[in-house]
Amino acid sequence: MQQPIDELLLIIKNTDADRSVTLSGSDDNQNWFVIKEHIYLNSFFSSDTDKFVQALVFPKSNYHYFKIIINGKDVLPVNIVKAGVYEQSLHSGKYIPLPVPALLQKDSVDKYSYVFIQFSNFYFVDRLMLEIRGPKFYNRKVEAYTGHIGSQVLLGSFTISSDKEPVLSISAKTNHLLLKISNDDNPPLQINNITAFQLNKYLLAYLEKNNAYQLMFGDSAAIAPVYDLESFKDSIAGNASVLHYGAIEKNISAGKKSIQEPNDNKAIIWIAIGAAIFILLLLTYKLTGEIKNKPDDSL
Repeated sequence: MQQPIDELLLIIKNTDADRSVTLSGSDDNQNWFVIKEHIYLNSFFSSDTDKFVQALVFPKSNYHYFKIIINGKDVLPVNIVKAGVYEQSLHSGKYIPLPVPALLQKDSVDKYSYVFIQFSNFYFVDRLMLEIRGPKFYNRKVEAYTGHIGSQVLLGSFTISSDKEPVLSISAKTNHLLLKISNDDNPPLQINNITAFQLNKYLLAYLEKNNAYQLMFGDSAAIAPVYDLESFKDSIAGNASVLHYGAIEKNISAGKKSIQEPNDNKAIIWIAIGAAIFILLLLTYKLTGEIKNKPDDSL
């Protein structure tokens, strides 16, 4: 019996159309049984690459065959280039490609190849897809690092092989990475290109019609709220509409408020000090008058 899986990865040609699919499974490729319906494939396109990766998440199944059916009568299907699973643990969601990084490969005499990956800015990197030129059969160990030389942080250890897609699942916010490939006594592999992906993250919220909402962020000390909606996210997420946002702007009013608050506090303190001085002077003046008006008992 094969290992149960709960996720399939689809490599799909760019599309700007929404589709839903039904996933079914079979052990003999003849009798099919439904696994999950109404799985939504969101529209996506990119100017940097002609395809993207999307994950289908479903209840654990150990069928030998899986079938994906595009729902809808007389609708054109999306172009699924490849489907499969990877050995590494994967995040559920949709991956978008990041700007193409610069690559530098050094094949060392210590039987390792070092591939330096440099981005133009800091990005959240969740996946690397390698384009490799090498022998027909290969099986190599790879370690992924981030950080500066001497203080590098290991992100994960992987195996790249000629019998599967060379994909590395990592998680880091960085502008540079290092791949250390173990060649042993084999000729080095040539890494021609690397496509980096960021995992899309979504916020699920219940919004009422005719109400205005704002999304504010940037507070590193903020604590995630706890809502009842968390208990229903699996049942309603498939029917939720995706809202798009415009340009992100700095909240100037919030900045002014934070600056003005100390000044307001100082003004209150000075008013209190002034009132205390006035009361003290008044009491001193009254006490002085009483002393002057007191009769002299020594006469």
